[in-house]
Amino acid sequence: MKTVLLTFALIFCFSPFFAQNSPDEKAVREINEAFDEAIKNSDVSFYEKILADDYVSYGPDGTMRNKAQVLEEVREQKENPTYKMNAISSDDVKIKLSGNLAVVTAKWNATTQSMEDNEPHDDEGNYMAVYEKRNGKWQIISEMGSEKPHSPEDLEASVRKASDKYDEALKSRHKENLSKLLVDDYHTTDHTGTVRNKKESTDMMMDPKIKMESATVSNKKFRVYGNMAIETGEYDVTGSYDGEKFTERGRYTSTWRLKDGKWQMVADHTSNIKRDN
Repeated sequence: MKTVLLTFALIFCFSPFFAQNSPDEKAVREINEAFDEAIKNSDVSFYEKILADDYVSYGPDGTMRNKAQVLEEVREQKENPTYKMNAISSDDVKIKLSGNLAVVTAKWNATTQSMEDNEPHDDEGNYMAVYEKRNGKWQIISEMGSEKPHSPEDLEASVRKASDKYDEALKSRHKENLSKLLVDDYHTTDHTGTVRNKKESTDMMMDPKIKMESATVSNKKFRVYGNMAIETGEYDVTGSYDGEKFTERGRYTSTWRLKDGKWQMVADHTSNIKRDN
């Protein structure tokens, strides 16, 4: 009886060793390694093959996506890329097998670069993927990921650069660059209470009747909250509209959002500063 118990104890203690060298462990590890390359290249066919039909994933913000939604995102990124994946890797990969189920945990590191910005953006975090062997093939049925927060100092430096680019786009009246810095559902509210959407706002700024003589921004301050940032400051503008001169001084509040390593303005509001006579 003691011999039998000892045998079971040895099997239990050393079973992880055998699992790590099993064909199933090898197959899951190979898929997991190939996944990094598929992410980098937006390989839609790989996703279609390896994601189960009832696949579901949960992002760092709690967002849930199914297979169809993930495939649509990958196709869109392949056809109309918003960023470039320079590098991605999985480290400290651990695989635990239990029958036809496998759980993979690992750390991830990625370096991305927006299509408009030459500066690389580094991210890191952890993920867990659940695999199931169906009809002799391993497929991913669920995933969950987390992302390490960036330091407020790093984020403030990057949103400040975006803000400076916005100022430059306004001064040079570069419509394309200005549009890239605004989200599609952007809106602005001016000192009169008038609200304009992205198209209305950019069209107004590009109005040929407006002639800018000078434009300065001062007292810029930023407060960063995760992937959102609030910018406040003052502006002083002189110029003419349809030949009539104007001078305007005021304060502004702008809301920025970080997505795919790129800051874009979500909304802003301006108010005039009364000039002393």
